[in-house]
Amino acid sequence: MFCPKCGEKVRDNAAVCSSCGCAMRQKNDAPPTYDTSRASGGKIFLSLMIPIVGIAFWFSSREKEPNAAKTYLMCGLISWGLAAMESFLLLGILLNP
Repeated sequence: MFCPKCGEKVRDNAAVCSSCGCAMRQKNDAPPTYDTSRASGGKIFLSLMIPIVGIAFWFSSREKEPNAAKTYLMCGLISWGLAAMESFLLLGILLNP
């Protein structure tokens, strides 16, 4: 077996590489799992148009799809911030004729 980091030959039952100290994965170890969920375009659109919906989508999908949930939350918060700035701008225009 060879070290995935430095390429040195390592004993088959070694826990770490003797050359660089990199942890060796044992044969019975499961490979790491990664979240590959993607946010749907429709939910992103709704999150941008109605900010509270983005926060609701985040709350409902944060356990199963963390990456997609983060996208919904960010879209909702950005939309909320833009709406607040627009409101302050319009209020300033209306109050100062």
